Amino acid sequence: MKVLITGGTGFIGLRLIKELKSQGHEVLGLTRNIEQAQRKDTDVIWIPWKSHNEIIDFTPYGKIDAIINLVGENLANKRWSNEQKKVIYNSRVEATRNLCKSIKESQGKIDTFISTSAIGIYGNRRNEEIHEKSLIVDDFVGSLCRDWEEAVTSNSDIYNRSVIIRVGLVLGKNGGMMEKLLPLFNLGLGGKLSHGNQYMSWIHLDDICRIFIKALNDHKMQGVYNGTAPFPVTNKEFTNTLGRTIRKSTFFSVPRFALKVVMGEMAEHVLSGAKIIPKRLKEDNFHFLFPTVEVAIKDVVSKEKSS
Repeated sequence: MKVLITGGTGFIGLRLIKELKSQGHEVLGLTRNIEQAQRKDTDVIWIPWKSHNEIIDFTPYGKIDAIINLVGENLANKRWSNEQKKVIYNSRVEATRNLCKSIKESQGKIDTFISTSAIGIYGNRRNEEIHEKSLIVDDFVGSLCRDWEEAVTSNSDIYNRSVIIRVGLVLGKNGGMMEKLLPLFNLGLGGKLSHGNQYMSWIHLDDICRIFIKALNDHKMQGVYNGTAPFPVTNKEFTNTLGRTIRKSTFFSVPRFALKVVMGEMAEHVLSGAKIIPKRLKEDNFHFLFPTVEVAIKDVVSKEKSS
């Protein structure tokens, strides 16, 4: 298949591209920086996308079979000022709308459109078990994800099938939350956030990439799926597991007020959580390589030590 990927130079994107190529797919990638993208992967046909408002002519690249849409500004890049919120929103919602418009104008129709969303759409749900049909919230992240998903579903005339993956906290080497946490924990400065009772619905990098690959290859998959491991844990449980694995104290805790001082509005997002269950993936008998946080953390830490 000829697969177009957005966000291909990111944490998930680079790993996913490697897997797509190993399966014999031809990969095209949209990027704002061609030279930087080519340094990361020379086997991808990189297409310039200088602005998310730009409409791209895909005609010179032949017929595209599928899109995997990972586009979006990192939520943790900056404090959430009104201007940064606009950047975050446009980098996901407007970018996806213009991607759909580009496909319509230069391709007409593709077979499969796979797009990312996020578990933030469910908000802070304490101990309630959440599945794909659970209610979504109306805060900034919830509204962002709702509009992001709608940018795909409202353009159903450009594809035969769509899949939306609501991605959890991704654990992997050289990126994501572990890249920030491991140095602190290795210094003995790791600890829970506030009371630590908020749930963390996580997934290993290899498993989230396998979910995207399954969505590409399995034409029975359609609609929304939770991209999380089957056993979510509280922040306290995660902290203790990471500390035990690297044999470091987790005595410290970060108080709520300190997070608010450092992160502003984003602190509430960090301190919220939901116990999210990948119900539809379980119904499809998807096999998780890393179903528990203990197994996932041990894998990430062992790779960090061997690198």
